[in-house]
Amino acid sequence: MAIARLLYLLVFLGITLRCAAPALAEPLPLLASPAPPSSLALSSSPSRGSDGRVFWSLAAGLATALVPMAVGGGLSAGSSVREIKQAGLDFIGAGLVLGPLVAHAVAGEEERGALFALPTLASAIGMRCLIAAHPDVVEESTLEARVAFLAVFSLTLVSSTIGFIDSTMAGERRRRRLRLTPLFSPTSGQVGVSIGGNL
Repeated sequence: MAIARLLYLLVFLGITLRCAAPALAEPLPLLASPAPPSSLALSSSPSRGSDGRVFWSLAAGLATALVPMAVGGGLSAGSSVREIKQAGLDFIGAGLVLGPLVAHAVAGEEERGALFALPTLASAIGMRCLIAAHPDVVEESTLEARVAFLAVFSLTLVSSTIGFIDSTMAGERRRRRLRLTPLFSPTSGQVGVSIGGNL
């Protein structure tokens, strides 16, 4: 029950930061003059705000991953009861799965986050199946089972890290999108549209 409550809390934290990140990261609308000096352009370019959004997404993702890792590591190392040790490993696996997912969600890339969470989830499920088959795999199991556990745990850690690295590039992906900026010149009364980004 405590594990479910912590997971709900972490997901709530990610959703809250996802909703707050645009307000925290986006700059105030700027006035620019790409054409004649007298024309005004309301800039909607995300290049300045995306750096702040990437920071908040990475911070939320790392918090989502590191808190369960700290709790799980403490449970696994501080108890001699097998079920508590297994619950600690479950916490660690859940944090590694949810961290990149929350980071992508705060950056506005929920679908991409789900895509990157799938390999981590698969390896975390493999880790859990190995623990179910060999309950004492961390300390007293056979050498083969311990090597298999280390390999599956390493795969979970590496795939989670790849998800985090990908979430840091969300701002660059956002800058490459096509942007339309309305232009208005108050002196001449001319109206236009500026097109930017990769076509």
